[in-house]
Amino acid sequence: APLARTTRTADACVPSVVNAWKAHDDTGLHVMAAAHSFGTLILGRALQLNPDVKLPRLVLFGSILKESFPWSALARRGQVQKILNETCPDDRAVRFAHLLPCRWTGRAGCFGFDALGIVENRVYDWMGHSDAGHRVHVEKVWIPFLIKGQVPPP
Repeated sequence: APLARTTRTADACVPSVVNAWKAHDDTGLHVMAAAHSFGTLILGRALQLNPDVKLPRLVLFGSILKESFPWSALARRGQVQKILNETCPDDRAVRFAHLLPCRWTGRAGCFGFDALGIVENRVYDWMGHSDAGHRVHVEKVWIPFLIKGQVPPP
């Protein structure tokens, strides 16, 4: 039952993500997203369960998704084009995420995703579990990536 409980918890948040996407998509603006920790699981599940949701570019940090998460399949469905996954090998919260009772959890926030070409895995030794979300980093790295699809050199 714990496996079902964790998946149910993430899946229970999916409608909020889908509703937010619909509200922004209805404006005609391009919708991009950034997700952290448990939010990466919710966002991944939202995309898997809702093929109409399209988020061309994503920023993930402290991701607790499996390294083998099926980003390539989502790209083939036209849902994602490019993902920036910011990792820290020493992120203790992520290091043990694969032990959570959910088949989608893993350590992509430590070791990156396998879906090269779609995902750019960026390694930061200085980053802890929540450190990438500070203003300077967002302005220098995330915004250029989300707007132009370009990741500045490290």
